[in-house]
Amino acid sequence: MIWLVVGQALNYLGIVNNKLFVYGGWRRDSTLAPTGNSGSYSAKVETLFVNQNFTYNGHPARGIYTAIHYQAGSSIFEDTVYEVGDTLRRLYIIGKNTSGGPYKVDIKAVVTPFSINNYWILGLSGPYVGDFDGDNSTQYYDTLWWFADTAKVLSQENVSVPAGTFSAYKMFVRLKGKIWSSLIKTQAGNLGFDPYSDSLIRDYYIWWVPNLGYVKDSLFSYVQWNGPFNVKIISKSWEVSVLQSTTSIVERNSIISNELINFKDNVILYDVSGKVVFKGKGLVKLNKGVYFVRNNQKLIKIIVR
Repeated sequence: MIWLVVGQALNYLGIVNNKLFVYGGWRRDSTLAPTGNSGSYSAKVETLFVNQNFTYNGHPARGIYTAIHYQAGSSIFEDTVYEVGDTLRRLYIIGKNTSGGPYKVDIKAVVTPFSINNYWILGLSGPYVGDFDGDNSTQYYDTLWWFADTAKVLSQENVSVPAGTFSAYKMFVRLKGKIWSSLIKTQAGNLGFDPYSDSLIRDYYIWWVPNLGYVKDSLFSYVQWNGPFNVKIISKSWEVSVLQSTTSIVERNSIISNELINFKDNVILYDVSGKVVFKGKGLVKLNKGVYFVRNNQKLIKIIVR
């Protein structure tokens, strides 16, 4: 008989309670359209915090709060990851559904332990209807089809990031599909063609260190629409993140009912997005929420009610 250890996949992947990861990186976009070329570049800061431990559908699960700050705006995600045997399952966010809420799909995200040439299917294939191009259109909903969703462990190699040099497993995730886009219909409707993409590709590389977490990832997205008279609209985006630091939160909650706290020593206070909201010592008034305070080498979670 084989006994499964609770937390074996989650712990192996470094998804540990009260773990805080900080990443730095950039995003670049490029669009080729009949009206000309356009593009943008944005630096980004990403924080990932494992902040919940619970049971999901009878399986050990943990919650992850991710905040991504771009120069042009911010994105917040709250993921549920859980383990079934030696696999990590994830509720994958791909956009908004027709009721406006997040569109989450249950996928097989990672198989553990890592093994070179190990290959699996995510289970994402199928049509989805909602807002996937980000235009918030309710007049025309987008339709997204994924018909290829594979993952593979390619190799084990050394990778250097600001947090250090690590021996990491390099994984590759390939998504292929098509999309009907309300945004393209609005922008190119006068050209007289249906905004149905010819190809949609997302190539995702991730470098993962067992018992630590992922230290680098790289995402390339490509989508092409074919219109009449060989008119094409091509959109590309590149995004990279590298680990800056990782810290385990001291498991102590300070519950402050009057929203005031007096720091007697010099501290650095962060909100859940990783933004510094106070530095120094003295009396501070805080809004309701969750914060982290660094004092010397300790990072303590504070809950203000």
